[in-house]
Amino acid sequence: MDLSHPHDKFFKSWFSEPEHLTELLKVVLPPTLLTHLDWATLAVQDGTFVDEEHKEHFSDLAATVLFSGQSASLPLQLYFLIEHKSYNDCNT
Repeated sequence: MDLSHPHDKFFKSWFSEPEHLTELLKVVLPPTLLTHLDWATLAVQDGTFVDEEHKEHFSDLAATVLFSGQSASLPLQLYFLIEHKSYNDCNT
């Protein structure tokens, strides 16, 4: 088992499950936005946008979900960039 970057792997593994990502979004997004999202359409996308230099400290995740507005439903693309460290960075 490869244990390099375990925090990144845990983050991506856990929040790649739509039910876990839904719970995260319900905590961090504004309530007015939450009422317009079609949770049944939430889908995690493959890929990463974090470069090699930063991947030890950052995790990213992309997803799509339908947004129901007054006249139509629109697909939203969501992107999350989470900083995580397994040590205390005294330089910040």
